[in-house]
Amino acid sequence: MPIRSPNKELNFTNNMGTGKVLNYIMKKSLKSKNLEDIDLINKASVDEVISEVNSIFSKLNGLSSETIEVYLSDNKENIINRLLEIGDTNGRCLSSLGDGLQYSFNIFLNILELIVHLKTTKKEEDYENLMIKDKEGKKYLPLIIGLDEPEIHQHPYRQRALIKSIRKIIDNENEDFLKIINELFGIDGFIGQVFVVTHSPSILLDDYKQIVRVFKKDGIVDSTSGSLLDFGEDIHKHLKRSFMYFKEAMFSKKIILVEGDTEFGAVPVFAESLGLDLDKQGVGIVKLDGADGVLKYLKLFEAFNIDAIAILDKDKEIEYSNNENIYFTEKIDFEEEMFDMFSFKQYLEYLQSINKHNFLIRYLNNKVEGFKPREFVEKPLSYYIPEEVGKEIMSEIRVTEIEELRDIKNTVRGALLAKYVDNVPESFKVVINKAVLGCN
Repeated sequence: MPIRSPNKELNFTNNMGTGKVLNYIMKKSLKSKNLEDIDLINKASVDEVISEVNSIFSKLNGLSSETIEVYLSDNKENIINRLLEIGDTNGRCLSSLGDGLQYSFNIFLNILELIVHLKTTKKEEDYENLMIKDKEGKKYLPLIIGLDEPEIHQHPYRQRALIKSIRKIIDNENEDFLKIINELFGIDGFIGQVFVVTHSPSILLDDYKQIVRVFKKDGIVDSTSGSLLDFGEDIHKHLKRSFMYFKEAMFSKKIILVEGDTEFGAVPVFAESLGLDLDKQGVGIVKLDGADGVLKYLKLFEAFNIDAIAILDKDKEIEYSNNENIYFTEKIDFEEEMFDMFSFKQYLEYLQSINKHNFLIRYLNNKVEGFKPREFVEKPLSYYIPEEVGKEIMSEIRVTEIEELRDIKNTVRGALLAKYVDNVPESFKVVINKAVLGCN
């Protein structure tokens, strides 16, 4: 179903595209009301206007033998079609309401347009033969809807609402739409399917089995259908339950799987520090929320022909060391590895960014002669602290700070740690380079 320009179709005077639907609806409405022309307008007032216009036209006629004039149409459909416009409840015409609303409204009219075409171009007997009838005598029209990038001009919330609405229509769950097709066309519902070509994760349903991924690999275009994948009931339930959180990954060329929130926040910053653009290279990041799901995710991405690698904490190495696509931190976990990469100066900058540097005063009081707490609090980064003192403090606070990093895990903390650390940890450098450049 091509998404044509709504402006050219969404009016009652146009008998093309979805304009046919509007005309069809108007004819049905006029027929049901049995209106006369005089019911639509004040004929006497219009006659006065006609007389005035014709008096001007009479002076424009260049040939005395020919007369051109205006007259009142005797076609009530033409009259009312020209009187009515489509818009919102505030009286704003549809063309001024934004492309997103116009396109989404036009999609639903396109469905009706197909039925109008069948109803008006086929013999009644042939039209009825298209239907599938159930035991109760209800009539269902077989229907396949194809949509090409319906997300155009739609923000994410409207994209999700739109695709849900279309799904309800094809599944006969939209009671209002069922009433429309029954009243206009004598149809009780549809038996069919919707195919959507999209580049938006908001359009994807929360079920990997509903996806056909088209991709190019080694110069060859190929595809994988989720409906053909069979991972077993346990893995299927886990992936379906989690799929809404990593749908964007289905558009990636490569995936980096990380264990938790802090790593999820840190990896993009690490990549930027290395001069690499993950978005440009089509590299996605997926958060596992714990290492237990790593093999399930790797199986899914492998099945959809998406290269994926994971980096886990070193304490999981014994369990997963036999998988070549799983890498591990050099220290026991991400938090320990990060802390040990910091110099005192850089860690102080991180602490200042979260307004937590004041606790260092009790250490500095004992180690820096003539220490001035107020000056340090106000300008911690410019306050002179000997390098050796910084190293001593980092050693003394190591255990408590690592524990606190483990207790407070979130993407913001991860991004800040990655921003202020002196160097990107080697384990993450290897994984990022492999994902982006395909090398260790």
